Amino acid sequence: MRLSHPIILIPTACVIFVTSVLFDPKGRPMEIPGTERRSAPDITTTDTNGVSFRLSDYKGKVVLLNFWATWCEPCEAERPLLMQLQSAYDGKGFEVIGVATDADGPDKVPGFLALHRTNYRIVYGSEAIAEKLGGIRGFPTNVFIDRDGNIAALVTGYRQPPLFKKHPIQTLVENLILQGPSRPSSSAGGGANENIH
Repeated sequence: MRLSHPIILIPTACVIFVTSVLFDPKGRPMEIPGTERRSAPDITTTDTNGVSFRLSDYKGKVVLLNFWATWCEPCEAERPLLMQLQSAYDGKGFEVIGVATDADGPDKVPGFLALHRTNYRIVYGSEAIAEKLGGIRGFPTNVFIDRDGNIAALVTGYRQPPLFKKHPIQTLVENLILQGPSRPSSSAGGGANENIH
């Protein structure tokens, strides 16, 4: 079935991740404790250059899957933040992957990207991909995947950061980069409160 509605709604029985993370009372994304994380499904699709994409190829890196649509104004407001993150942590084991979710994506997305600069990879989404992740309830939706290939956080919606302060999503990305892959008999999240510069 082609996507024809701005929000992809999946039956409750399929929802496995959406309750994982929203925001805490201070507006910060809430990270799933390492012991409670589940493996991310292996998503396969193609990018806007026609090159095949497989999420499992990124294991060992922190991945931010950004579900967006060309008509979504909050998605466009968030784009500069995603570009900033890609630039800041390129080479540090981090990748932003934009997942375009327009129903007519192969027709509309390339033209949109020609007018809206981006520095991270864009792949085509589908209803099947949304189902694998438990359903996308709105745009933008960011799914954070740790170095072990587990879902570490899921945030729907975009929030402007407080003036002169680091965006909460940037802090979450830094924490996940610092955690590194899990090791036997070691607790996840060590050093997660340090900053990366």
